[in-house]
Amino acid sequence: MHRRRGPRRKRRGADVTAYTADGRRLVVQCKNFTPYRSVWSGEMQKFVGPKALHRADVAVYVATCPFSREARDIAMQAGITAVHRGLLAAWSAGAKLQVLK
Repeated sequence: MHRRRGPRRKRRGADVTAYTADGRRLVVQCKNFTPYRSVWSGEMQKFVGPKALHRADVAVYVATCPFSREARDIAMQAGITAVHRGLLAAWSAGAKLQVLK
C-alpha cells in the first residue's frame, strides 16, 4: 500500500489516501473519539463527499467508538467500511479487513 498524506488543506476531507497493492484507490477517515459516544449520521455523511472527490474504490471510516445505526446505514449505502473500536483492535492484532483482501 502506498500512502499519501499532505497538508490538511490539501487532503480534501480524508486523513489518508493511498493505493492498495492491487491498484485500488483507498481513502481513510480517522476519528479518535471517547468510547462512550458514537459516530453520528452527519459525520458519516460528511465522509461520503471525500469518498467521491477522491474517486475512491475503497473507503474506510475508522473510529475509536461505535457507530450509530443511522451512520452504519449511510456507510452501507455509500460503500464505506465502518471500523469501530473492537474491529480496530482485531485489525491491529493482525486480523484482515474483508474490504482490503
